[in-house]
Amino acid sequence: MTIFLNKLFKVSDGSEKDVRNRVLLIIAISHLLAVFFSDGFHRPDEHLGMIRMVAVKLDLINQGLLAWEIPAMIRSWAQPGLYYIIGKLLLFSGFKNPFFMAFIFRLISSILGFLSILCLINILPLFINKVKSLKISYLFFLVPWYLPFFHARTTTENFSITFFIFSFYLIVKYIPSSQLNNSKLSPNQSAKDIALPKSILFLSGFILSFSFFFRLQIILSIIPFLIWSIFYSSIRKQLLLYLLIGILTGLGVNI
Repeated sequence: MTIFLNKLFKVSDGSEKDVRNRVLLIIAISHLLAVFFSDGFHRPDEHLGMIRMVAVKLDLINQGLLAWEIPAMIRSWAQPGLYYIIGKLLLFSGFKNPFFMAFIFRLISSILGFLSILCLINILPLFINKVKSLKISYLFFLVPWYLPFFHARTTTENFSITFFIFSFYLIVKYIPSSQLNNSKLSPNQSAKDIALPKSILFLSGFILSFSFFFRLQIILSIIPFLIWSIFYSSIRKQLLLYLLIGILTGLGVNI
């Protein structure tokens, strides 16, 4: 194992690219293994509040088996709606095995989770300038051993965090590294305004609202992110209106 790890992380060209790609490869393989070897659901809430709702919509089980949250309409429709579309396509294609359907649900969830890690890794150089520190930082993505298992779950927590990272990534990737490395508590008034694409701001806000509806507790991350975007990011203030429009549009779609 030690020899394998030494070869895996040996950088041949003196850049951080090799370490980055090898870390991503390990993460991708571990995510795929988690999809194969995980159960259909781990916590009862995954089944009662998610998979069972999809099964009812697909006419696979009786509606009387739904959890009380569904008739009370306190659950977001978006995540079960995605699984419903996937389930419909599987049924249309002749795949009626519920275990295979649960496997595909885990696979889609895991792919989205992996993409969120990829987003974080791609913007990491904006925060860390030293190559050596960047290489070490990549390795830290291997420390949370539970992430592949977590991303393979059909939980609202998984989708909420994943979509929050997508929204965060869309904005941060346009911010200059010099501003992201600013550790001052007060906003930098001399920083030049940044003209982000309107479509990106709208999409970021739209995705952010879905993150909120997947799991309301993510608001504890959303509020600091919005405070930073408004007061610290130097995004041109007039353009932030499109971020707000995206959020309100997403709220309207989810309500």
